[in-house]
Amino acid sequence: MELFHGPVTLPGPLKYGTAAERQVSHGILWFLKRSAALLQAAGLVDAAGEPGLVLTEDRIEARNLGEQASNGLPKTALSGRAEIGFLRSLTVDGLIAKSIPFEKMMTLEDTCGLGNEFLCALALKALEKGHRVQLCPSILDSEKLEALLLPELGMAWVSDRVGIQGATLRLDGLPDPERRFALKEVMERDQELQQSLIRQAEAQMQMAGILYQVFE
Repeated sequence: MELFHGPVTLPGPLKYGTAAERQVSHGILWFLKRSAALLQAAGLVDAAGEPGLVLTEDRIEARNLGEQASNGLPKTALSGRAEIGFLRSLTVDGLIAKSIPFEKMMTLEDTCGLGNEFLCALALKALEKGHRVQLCPSILDSEKLEALLLPELGMAWVSDRVGIQGATLRLDGLPDPERRFALKEVMERDQELQQSLIRQAEAQMQMAGILYQVFE
């Protein structure tokens, strides 16, 4: 399955042959950088990283669940291979997600931000068993995963933050009701701000798309 190369994607290459092309290309890059900066700002708005709301033991439990999920994977005689690509990307047509043509897809309940812990643990075990693993970083924070794909097995695990529906796997079982309530409250406010920043990033990409039409 072919993935996006980055969190922000243009429809084709820029042109620098003439002075006019260079000027237009510089304008497109300016909007591209603004879009990327807005996505990065949206990634900083995430209460799941707040100290005291999600504890170390919560993350350890999510990693344990990831390792358990790998138990059903067959062991191969091959060497594991990791590929990195984005499942989603911001384009001149808006935020687009790749369709996943796999029969077995799990959607991770990821309100508490534990999806990355689960996916990293599962990825390591899958590599140990010799599988080709496609790692999909988040468009808001490239240091965290939002999906993991095993193409040869037709299997995928995707954070519910991506918006792709599959069989739900519950990860948000924080043991303390007060922490769950506090995190939910903050996350709801943060998601509103995140969506606002993403819409602003989409607007910048639309401007880049208008300039790109000059090349056509």
